[in-house]
Amino acid sequence: YGKLLRNGSLSSYERSSQMSIALARHISKSQRKSEAVAAVRGWAMGKWEALFRTVDFVAVPTVYETAPIIPEDYFNHRPFDPNLEEKLLRSTWVTNLLGYPSISVPMGVDDEGMPIGLQIIGRHWEDDRLMKVASDFQARTEATRAKPEIFKHELL
Repeated sequence: YGKLLRNGSLSSYERSSQMSIALARHISKSQRKSEAVAAVRGWAMGKWEALFRTVDFVAVPTVYETAPIIPEDYFNHRPFDPNLEEKLLRSTWVTNLLGYPSISVPMGVDDEGMPIGLQIIGRHWEDDRLMKVASDFQARTEATRAKPEIFKHELL
């Protein structure tokens, strides 16, 4: 692993692993964790600032997997899914790390009737524009978005 970290090919790894290893290559052993985080944040900020010079907003799935059906005995012996965190955080970690405003809006349902969210990411200090875009999106797509069958009845 040490050799790979220094100079091995990353092509056989998933994209998120490629990014993690590539970033680790640029962090020297002498750097403290806070310096390493600052280095990663600075690198990512540069990439996103360059992107926002060419677009007004970025739209991505909020999460890359819709909610699964949870069996009754799930909490007795929770199955381990090592990819779950990556699936859940792939789109949201950047906005948390870099402080970009983002909002998730409903955009439909999957084949099982579970909701799918669209995350819209805006530029720093343009929260008002982001809210307007999200509101417009919801207003224009309301008729095409059905509530999941399970939530059609009021709970209270």
